[in-house]
Amino acid sequence: MAIPERNEIILGFHDICDQFDWSVNSIRFEKFRQFAEILKAEKNSRVRFLFDDGFESVAKLANADPSLFLPFRPAMSIITSQIGGTSVWDRRPGGTGKNHISREQLRTLSDSGWEIVSHTHSHRALDLLSHDQIKRELAGSSEILEEIAGKPVTSLSFPFGRFNQKVVDTCIEFGITTFYSNRKGMNGVNRVYSVYRWDSTNQLMQKVRHGRIESARLKLINLFSAGTVWVQAYNGLYSEPKSNKNV
Repeated sequence: MAIPERNEIILGFHDICDQFDWSVNSIRFEKFRQFAEILKAEKNSRVRFLFDDGFESVAKLANADPSLFLPFRPAMSIITSQIGGTSVWDRRPGGTGKNHISREQLRTLSDSGWEIVSHTHSHRALDLLSHDQIKRELAGSSEILEEIAGKPVTSLSFPFGRFNQKVVDTCIEFGITTFYSNRKGMNGVNRVYSVYRWDSTNQLMQKVRHGRIESARLKLINLFSAGTVWVQAYNGLYSEPKSNKNV
């Protein structure tokens, strides 16, 4: 089955927050507003925003000032095990846990036209999971998201951007038709250009124009996500659960 690919420029964000945090993914409010205004002035109708991980700060800003987002046909990818919780799994020295979107906030975004995207149930690298594990991640996510959003959810943002042919085939078998990744990969997977807190206006526009230097820089940055995957593997998150057998 061929995977449809959108002719779009997708910029990837995480949370928008002014509180102190070591995270390179946290964008200050004024910088995000500046970026949004610059992109509006460009009048490039192909630019979209995708917000990964489903942070509450984005939902609050979207509710307070929807005009910042709607020209960019926004999407949010959700880790369903984290809905309504705090990201204790992503705390850093000197930072605090970040709140994830609530069920009510998620329904509001869906009703206002945001695309709701699965980011799996537990945010594990799918290329390290078995066929059955992948299907459980997708099933757990879609059941929750579709109940909240009140509509089918057929899009997936790959955790850590990682995927291979086995992953894609399993997702298609499950009914996923749209894929997002911050890594360059096979045809049909929509490339997301991540925006970081240190990015300048020039670097933002290089992402929009798919500049080679910026693409190479993003590829280097993506290598660091392997550290989180390694910690997950060390903690046994990629092991098959042991079946209960009577001895």
